[in-house]
Amino acid sequence: MPMSLKEEIQLLSMVDILGPLSEEQMEDLAKRTPDTFLEEGDILYSPEHGTERLFILKEGKVELYEIDESGDEITLSVVEDGNVFGEMVLTGQSLKDLYVRPSPPQRWFL
Repeated sequence: MPMSLKEEIQLLSMVDILGPLSEEQMEDLAKRTPDTFLEEGDILYSPEHGTERLFILKEGKVELYEIDESGDEITLSVVEDGNVFGEMVLTGQSLKDLYVRPSPPQRWFL
């Protein structure tokens, strides 16, 4: 079931990098960020996407990983609901070799 606008604004207000936003800006952001539901086996982000984004995980967990030269996966981090990832793009860093996959069900701000 989708979150109410009030719940989404409350979640956004807990994200440190969004702290300087006014309540009106938070509401606008919440309205412009539709939920995305992903299934097991879906890849949310991969090097092929090319577009770097900031993600706010509403529910569930995601695994951030790389694939080494031999094809083995190396888990870099597991992110749980209520957290942000991809924020390195705001500092000029890159998600270049990163893959992100969810454990269902998930809801995302994209």
